[in-house]
Parts: sequence; structure tokens; C-alpha cells
Amino acid sequence: MLSKSQIKLVKSLKHKKYRNNYNLFIVEGLKGILEAKKSNFTIEKIIITEEVYDKYKNQLSKIKIIIASENQINSVSTLKNNFTGLAILKMKSYHLDHINFKDLILAVDSIKDPGNFGAIIRIADWYNIKNIVCSNDTVDVYNPKVVQSSMGSFLRIKTIYTDLSNFLNKSNYDIIGTSVNGDDIRNFSRIDKGIIVLGNESNGISKEVSKYIDKWISIKKYGNAESLNVAISSAIILDNIRNS
Repeated sequence: MLSKSQIKLVKSLKHKKYRNNYNLFIVEGLKGILEAKKSNFTIEKIIITEEVYDKYKNQLSKIKIIIASENQINSVSTLKNNFTGLAILKMKSYHLDHINFKDLILAVDSIKDPGNFGAIIRIADWYNIKNIVCSNDTVDVYNPKVVQSSMGSFLRIKTIYTDLSNFLNKSNYDIIGTSVNGDDIRNFSRIDKGIIVLGNESNGISKEVSKYIDKWISIKKYGNAESLNVAISSAIILDNIRNS
């Protein structure tokens, strides 16, 4: 049974202000809980139904478990239908000195949509990108919608928030920007090191960040669509880069 204070805490973690205050965030659904258990994140507590606990208790040993009803879990969840459970985890703060510059780095400039950012993280994980550098105004990686849409990939990728222009200005690696006016990505030779920059959903890469772009790439257009979703674009670009 969830207490009033526990309900209040879980609901508060939907908001960035309280996530930062408590240094906590939530992972929702059984798959998310099991992914979190395999990660190196610290789990504060897990709130699940008795049925789920009975089935997975061996995997969830040594963690504080709170048994709650399906209705209680669903009432505090951000998901439309969550009748299994959620976990409360401690946040991690990564810094620029945690970055491994021996491989490709993804940078995102003012990505606002949580679903897009979560998908980008998932795609980066698929293509073995270990570091994502974000402008300070990019949506919070611990936003519940980002966490959910990343499908656990956020647990494996270091996401760093910083002044992106300053970071790129100090970089000694090739900086590759994405634009509809760039050179066809298919004409690029394999890129093993460097920084790939993705821009805002509506406005692309900002003027401030654009000053530090060394090369511009694009995805060849065949039809009449005005643009591609930024997450879809990231998948096409990374696939070409990894397989060229």
C-alpha cells in the first residue's frame, strides 16, 4: 500500500524541479524496472504489484520493495496504462571529462520534444554511440517521456549538458552539422572520430553553434516532404556513417 507521502513523491518526480531537488527520477513499467536492475544506476525503491513481485522477486533481491495495487500504480504513473510498477532511481551527473573521444560523439542543439530525444538516445545506443553532449536548453534526459521512449538506452549512454558552443569551440575534432543544404551523406568516407551535431526540430542548428561546424551533411531527398523528423534523420545519418 502506498502512503500519502510516497504518492506525493512519485507524482512530484514528473517535474524537473523536484527531480533536481531530490536527485531522483522514475522508470516506469516492468521492462524499465528490469533494465534498471541490470544497470549501474542506484535503485532507491521499487513499487510493484504483489503478482509481479512473486514472479520476479529473485531478480529484485536486495532492493526495497513496496507492494501496491494496480490502481494505485496506474494513478501515479505518467503512462496511460501501467498496472505493473515503477522504480525510483538516483540521478547521475556526467561531465565533459567523462567523454571518450576515441569514437563518434553525438551533440544535440536545443532538442525540445521528449519523444524525439528518447528516440535519439535509443538510436545512438543501437549504433554504439556512448556519449551525447546536449545544449543546456535540451529537454531533461530524466523527463519520464524521454526515459520511456529511450526504452532503457539512457541507462547505457552518458548524457552531458553544457554550453554547446563553448564545447565545440574547444574541440580538436571534426564537427559535422546536419542541414538540408549539406553534402550528401552517402558521399562521405567512413568517420570514426568526430562530433555529429543535430539541430532543433523546427529551427535546425542555431547560428551560434553553426559557427563551429567544419562540414555539413544532408540526406538526399527524392520526394516532396519539407523535412524529416530529427530522430529519423539521426538514424539514417548514423547508419551511413557506421556502414560507409
